[in-house]
Amino acid sequence: MPCVPATSSARYARSWESNTVGPVLRSAGVVDTIFVPEGLEARVVRDAVEAAGAPISVIAMGIGPERAAEVVSRALYGSRIERALVTGVCGLLAPHFHPGEALLYADVRSETDPSAATDRNLTTTLASMLSRPRSGIRALSWSRVVTSAREKGQLAGRYDADAVDMESYAALSVLRGAGVTTAVMRVGSDAAGDDLPEVNRALVNGVLDGPRLAFAMLRAPREAAGMAWHGMLALMRLKNAVSRIARGRTR
Repeated sequence: MPCVPATSSARYARSWESNTVGPVLRSAGVVDTIFVPEGLEARVVRDAVEAAGAPISVIAMGIGPERAAEVVSRALYGSRIERALVTGVCGLLAPHFHPGEALLYADVRSETDPSAATDRNLTTTLASMLSRPRSGIRALSWSRVVTSAREKGQLAGRYDADAVDMESYAALSVLRGAGVTTAVMRVGSDAAGDDLPEVNRALVNGVLDGPRLAFAMLRAPREAAGMAWHGMLALMRLKNAVSRIARGRTR
């Protein structure tokens, strides 16, 4: 689920290079690069990395698979990346998961392509750093925000998936293709039974249009309130999780 609008396509086009935090020391830390969707997700991840003083590059992606693939490809062209984390928030498809839980993907598939596996060793290392993470997650990347509980249930049954987002499959596929050790950690932002405002109409070329997003939320105030509450919880838990990873803490 996207959390905040990016204001223009030009801002997106620069995001992969302008949102890098500090010098990157490839020999230090469990990961050297974090990819995260633009907006509040990227902001809290940058804050966590900066507070930790960690030598990790934070690279903001646009919203959706095409934007994610483009940003990751540019980042690979511009620097050497060895160990990457793809992160952000996600929608939950399995009813036994709850907003705010950190999910470590075992694999992720798209609408049309078979599953791509994350790196098992890196994922295990990350699990040792997080507080009660949910591991072994089978995820789905979808081309749009899944806004209805009914569709979530249908996707869960059709693809045997626990969670859904828009960027992880594209980012993971590009990184794996370049030989980068990659893990995916997402935090649930809406439960399987939650309906959301129809935010897809606010998505324009991979960025959220602020006025359109506001209009969508005004049309569905109850769903908007739930999305905001669970979204803020997810962002707080995302920041905490990235902070632990950046500081190299284990349980």
